[in-house]
Parts: sequence; structure tokens; C-alpha cells
Amino acid sequence: MLIKWNDPWTALQSEMHSLRDEMQQVFGGLLSSSGSRRHADDISAVRILEDQTGYIIEMAMPGIAKDAIELEVDTDNQLIIKAHRKRESEDVILHRHERAFGDICHSFDLPNDVDREQIDAELRDGLLHVSVSKRPELQHRSIEVN
Repeated sequence: MLIKWNDPWTALQSEMHSLRDEMQQVFGGLLSSSGSRRHADDISAVRILEDQTGYIIEMAMPGIAKDAIELEVDTDNQLIIKAHRKRESEDVILHRHERAFGDICHSFDLPNDVDREQIDAELRDGLLHVSVSKRPELQHRSIEVN
């Protein structure tokens, strides 16, 4: 005779997943799928490049709409990038969740050689490109010897 064995670990694991999902709702997505704490801005990989004319900041923003992104330069010469990634529909049962949602905030101390009026941003294919120009009078230039 076969007897069905109910694995107690399966029930416990299911309860833990439900508890994690409820905590994610309460704390705005600051928990990863493994349950460890992480900040929502950890989800946005950043790359910063420099050439003779300025700096380029590239930030991964998959699934974020253009109108959900804000950029500003404060009085301390910090470039602040804020965004909000919305959670998927609340009407579905979530079986696994590895994409974070919630508020993202990155700040970058700008060097003194930047032109605060020459900052442009473009969202293309889930990647935010921010171009920060150097002030023309401080850009590298070659001097010809006569």
C-alpha cells in the first residue's frame, strides 16, 4: 500500500514565499528574491565615460518609462537621477520575483570643469544616456607651435 507523504518543507517554503511577497509590498521592493536586503537603486548598473569634451553616464533602466525619470543638478554640483519602476499588476499570483521595483536614486558629484547648462539625457532601449559637457574654456586643446 502506498501512502502519500506531505513534505513539511514544501508547505514551509510556500509560506516563506508568501511572507516575502507581502514584505515586498510593505517595504516598497527593498527585498530581493532571496530575502536579503538591498536598495532599489542596486538594480541600475552604471557606467561613466570621459572624453575631451565631457562625460557620459549610462544607466540601465529596463522597464522604466521616460516620464518616470527625473534629472536635476543641485547647488552642491551633484547630478541626481531619480526614477520609479512600477510593480506588475497586483491581480496576478507571483511565483518568482527577481526584478526589483520601486524608487531608484543615484547621485554623482560633478567635477568643477562641467558646464551645468549643457547636460542632455536620452532614454534608448532601456539605457539612460546622460551627456555632461565640459566648459569650453577648460577643455583640452592643442596649441600649434609656429
